[in-house]
Amino acid sequence: MTTVQHILIGVYTCVLLVWLVRHFMITLSNRATAQLTPTDPGYQNDDPPLVSVLIPAKDEEESIGHCVHSILNQSYLRLEVLIIDDRSEDGTSNVVREIEARDPRVRLITVNDLPPGWTGKTNALMTGVREASGDWFLFIDSDTRHEPENLSVIMEYARRERADMVSVLPRWRNSTFWERVVQPLAGLLLILKSPPNRVNDDADPETAFANGQYILIRRKAYEAIGGHAAVRNKFVEDIHLARTAKAYGRRIRLARAPDLTSTRMYTSLKDLVRGWSRIMYAGYDHSAVQLGILLAGLLVFSLSAYGVLVASVASLVMGHSSPFALTMFGMAIVHIGLQSSVMTRIYAITASERTYVAFYSVAAAVMAWVLASALIKCFTHRVVWRGTSYHKLQDAEAVILPLVNTRQNLAADIPLRKSA
Repeated sequence: MTTVQHILIGVYTCVLLVWLVRHFMITLSNRATAQLTPTDPGYQNDDPPLVSVLIPAKDEEESIGHCVHSILNQSYLRLEVLIIDDRSEDGTSNVVREIEARDPRVRLITVNDLPPGWTGKTNALMTGVREASGDWFLFIDSDTRHEPENLSVIMEYARRERADMVSVLPRWRNSTFWERVVQPLAGLLLILKSPPNRVNDDADPETAFANGQYILIRRKAYEAIGGHAAVRNKFVEDIHLARTAKAYGRRIRLARAPDLTSTRMYTSLKDLVRGWSRIMYAGYDHSAVQLGILLAGLLVFSLSAYGVLVASVASLVMGHSSPFALTMFGMAIVHIGLQSSVMTRIYAITASERTYVAFYSVAAAVMAWVLASALIKCFTHRVVWRGTSYHKLQDAEAVILPLVNTRQNLAADIPLRKSA
């Protein structure tokens, strides 16, 4: 073999070693991340604190009812539910009003305008917080569903861990081929930036992550970090809220809870690409460099396996059965086997159907498309989200907005900067 061929084999060997290391990283992450189940202990206190559940909803007529009913059926009874209708144009408010009429714990709050410098979700949640009475806030998305033991188990986990903020990774209710194939890889690529074992390490102040589909946070901690006003211009306000909390020295925890909560994010390939490109664009801080590296990594460490396999098979079919072609063919088979074994574990962690690992090449190709779309946004800075078109919102320090405590009618003091 030539020197160039030896170099190619050496480089490809490094690619295979990376996949082996990923097995180790998954094991490390699993050990550092609790998996909460319905059989775990519920909240251990005779006088449980009031939890305000806040659900932003924009054109969620089909899903909001299921979400609210799953919350009202919680075994943890001391809660109130605030649904913030954010400029919906469908029957969302009608669905909520019907539930509100039957259950005094439910309140509908209507948002008619979007202030400059805010995203729709952050404005909706901040509006809801001003009406909330709870000692804890639970922010959930309207496409989530929750088992009856959910809140009790997670409140007890927060108490046991002495956490100020807890977020969980749910089970995906994937129904279409594209959801089943792409969602687990998309979630993996997002969380690569913030491995759960580092998120849960109090000694690592730089690594933080939260899933906006489910964030439980102590009211005092929320007010101390500036609330959603501190992340008002962020498209992934969940991650930035977690970063802010950890920067303030607040104790945050990320757990898996596929048996306690579930979600369905996107129902079509078009929505999936559009939604994940927005998430990746914001999750990687609008950075073309970071997204470019991630895209290159996907091409080299995932899609290269199929390119090498096709090239080596073509060479062998044409009669060029050289040691190099045979070696590369064997390494490509090992590559596909290694990445399939890693992704099988990832699919299992997310409670996804592992048989769809067979379509990993399709998932990688779609995510390359998603990352390319996110890269384009780094230059256009234009995002369309929930019917609203945004251009890049300027970063600025948090504004002071009163978080009205309806029980005392007092405005909370929200610091602009960390205390010295």
